[in-house]
Amino acid sequence: MKKYARTRIFIMILACLALIVAGCADKAVEEQKTEDANITLKVFWWGSEDRQKRTEAVIKLFEEQHPGVTIEGTTVPLSAYWDQLAMKAADQDFPDVLQMDYSMISDYSMRKLLEPLDAFVEKGTINLSDVDSVYVNPGKINHALYGISLGVNAPALIYDPKVFQQTGIKGPGQEITYDQLIETGKQLKAELGDDFYPLDAEMLDFSYYIRQKGATLFSRGGKALGYENDQDLTDFFKLQKTLVNEGIMGFSGSKEEKDSLFVKGDSAFSPITSNRVILYSQLKGRPIRMMPLPLLQGGEEGNYLKPSQFFSVSSYSKHKEAAAEFIDFFTNDTAANEILQGERGVPIAGKIRKLLAEQAGESGKEQYNYIEYVASHNKPIDPPPPRGASKVNNLLLRLGKQVNDGLKTPEAASQQFRKEATATLAEMNS
Repeated sequence: MKKYARTRIFIMILACLALIVAGCADKAVEEQKTEDANITLKVFWWGSEDRQKRTEAVIKLFEEQHPGVTIEGTTVPLSAYWDQLAMKAADQDFPDVLQMDYSMISDYSMRKLLEPLDAFVEKGTINLSDVDSVYVNPGKINHALYGISLGVNAPALIYDPKVFQQTGIKGPGQEITYDQLIETGKQLKAELGDDFYPLDAEMLDFSYYIRQKGATLFSRGGKALGYENDQDLTDFFKLQKTLVNEGIMGFSGSKEEKDSLFVKGDSAFSPITSNRVILYSQLKGRPIRMMPLPLLQGGEEGNYLKPSQFFSVSSYSKHKEAAAEFIDFFTNDTAANEILQGERGVPIAGKIRKLLAEQAGESGKEQYNYIEYVASHNKPIDPPPPRGASKVNNLLLRLGKQVNDGLKTPEAASQQFRKEATATLAEMNS
C-alpha cells in the first residue's frame, strides 16, 4: 500500500469511527471494575508471528493471575491493521486495548477515541514510578497521557567491525561527523574498489539533519514547513550528491534487509532503527555495532528516543480499569517481560530494562547499551507528522534523486520542495 493511499484510508477510518462514537454517545457507559464481574477484554495489535506467540503467552499469564478476566486477542499485519480497525468500528466491535503508532495517536486522541490514562497513573493502576519521563512524554498529547510505550527505539548507524579489521583502516569511535564519514568512506573506497559502497542508504535523513540546525521538518500544527532557510535543504542535497559522486553511498535497489549492500558485504555503514541491530547481526552471522547518525559540526543534538508503538485504551471501553491493569502488566511484570524479551523495543521500566540487558546476547546488549546512551544524548522527538507528511517525504526523495542524477541543481530542488510541500500541507491541514 502506498503511503499516500494509507493517509486517505486513515481519514476514512476516522470518519467511520466518528460515526460509531456518535451512535454510542447517547448510551451512558459505566465503568465495570475487574473484581465486579467476569469480563472480556478485547486487545488488538499488529506484528509478526513471533510477536503473536509472545503476546498470546503473556495474555495467558495475565488471565491466570486475574481470575474473571478473559482476553480476546487479535493480531493482523501492519499493512492491514488500520483497515481492520475501521471494520471493527463499523461492526461496533472496537477493542478495549489497541496498539497505537506515534504517527496516529494524536489524531485518535483529538477525536476523543482514546481514554486519557493520567487518572490510572495517579492511583497506581499503571505504575510509572520506575519509568523516566523521557520514555513517557511521547505518549502525551496536549499534556494528557494517551499511550504507554511498549518499547523504545532510536535512529542509528550500524557498522561492520570486520571491514575495518580486514583493511586496517581505523574504525569509528562513539560518534562521527559528516566530514569524518566522507573521509572514512574515501579510504574504504580506495582500499576495497569501485564495487564497494561504504554507506548503504536510500537517502540520508533530512528531518534528522534539520534538527541539528535547531529546526524541524514540519511546523508545530503541521500546516507548513518547520524551517525557514532554503539553504539548509540546499546544503543537504549537496552533501548527499557528494556521497553519491564519490561512490561513497550506494543503493541496493531492494527493500529486503537480506538483499542490502550491508548484508551482502558491499558496504560498511547503514542507517537503521536500533531494534533492528539483532536482525542485521543474524543476517551477517556475527555481531555488528551501532553509533548515532553523523554529527553536524557545530550543530545541535539530533538524536531522539521514539516509541516503537503504544498500548492505548478506548474511550468507549466498558472495562477501562482492567484495560489499564493489562497495560501495567506489560510494562512492569518480570515474568511477562521475560516472555516478551523486548521484541517491541527496549522496555521503558528501569528494572525490566536492566534484567533483559543482563540476559541478552551480544547483539541484544548492543541495543540496550545504545538506548542508554541515547537516553542521555537526545532532545525531544518532533511532534507526530501531520496529514500529508508521506506525500511531502516522497517529494523530498524524488527531488533528491533528481539532484543526484544531475537533473536539478540543489538550489532549484530546494525551492521546488518548499513550494510544493507548503501547498500540500496547507491543503491537507486546513
